[in-house]
Amino acid sequence: MTAATDIAKLVAWIAASSPAKRPAPMHGYVQVPPYACLWPIDPAVAAYPDWSGLGERQLPLCVPTAALAAPVMDQRLGWSCAALPAVSERLHHIMHHVPESRWDVPTCLAVGITSPATTINAALAAEGLAVDLTETALLAVPLYTVTASDRARTLEVCRSTYAVAV
Repeated sequence: MTAATDIAKLVAWIAASSPAKRPAPMHGYVQVPPYACLWPIDPAVAAYPDWSGLGERQLPLCVPTAALAAPVMDQRLGWSCAALPAVSERLHHIMHHVPESRWDVPTCLAVGITSPATTINAALAAEGLAVDLTETALLAVPLYTVTASDRARTLEVCRSTYAVAV
């Protein structure tokens, strides 16, 4: 499989997990924040969007442009995710999904981006990873958008995926 095929499956799973509204217990609907938002980024250029308007505990994930043509869930980037689990817990759930689930979610590699000046390629090199981004599905996590109290755990989750690259 190619990275684009794997990312398409992952996008479908995240979209199904992130409906914009759900039935309320009594009547009507409640808005539900997205589990994660995906953004296409050129891996050789540090041209990330302005994340300053992110909702609380939002999880933006960057995907190489070869695997994702357009943003997913970007219209909900400003929504607060305070009611959802921590970023590290949601990332862990995405990366280590239950294999017995009805979704055919592929195995992906995740790498942390420590600064808006760091390219995806530089982040991979800093971690000693050499992968073909057309064959390996990759999610780059902008760690600088994660709260300081959750940043180390989020990086730990990223590093737990490195066996995919071997």
